[in-house]
Amino acid sequence: MKEELLNIAMQSLSDDDVKEIVKDKFKKMMEKAVEDAFRWGDAEKAIKNKVTEVMVPYIEKYDFSEYLPKLDSVLTEIVNSDACMGNKTILENFRDLMIEPEQRKRQSCQISQYLFA
Repeated sequence: MKEELLNIAMQSLSDDDVKEIVKDKFKKMMEKAVEDAFRWGDAEKAIKNKVTEVMVPYIEKYDFSEYLPKLDSVLTEIVNSDACMGNKTILENFRDLMIEPEQRKRQSCQISQYLFA
């Protein structure tokens, strides 16, 4: 029985079949190793660092001022709607935070003139 199984195995697996199986398993092992390196290893950290090095200066240089009027108009519309009168204070505070520091100084000067006049 043992010899018959061995003969069947030897007949069914030629050298080409064994090479193909080893080749396939090696390919899968390499794919998994590379995938794990990018997911958990130093490769992931290196890529994140490079992306951060490129993206942060770009984001810092980008001019978001064109979005401020849109944001202000949307917030004003939300504040003036009846649906969220309970959140009006929160939205007004958020709007005040969106004002650039120079504008905030100018506004505080104007308010103080009225208070102390």
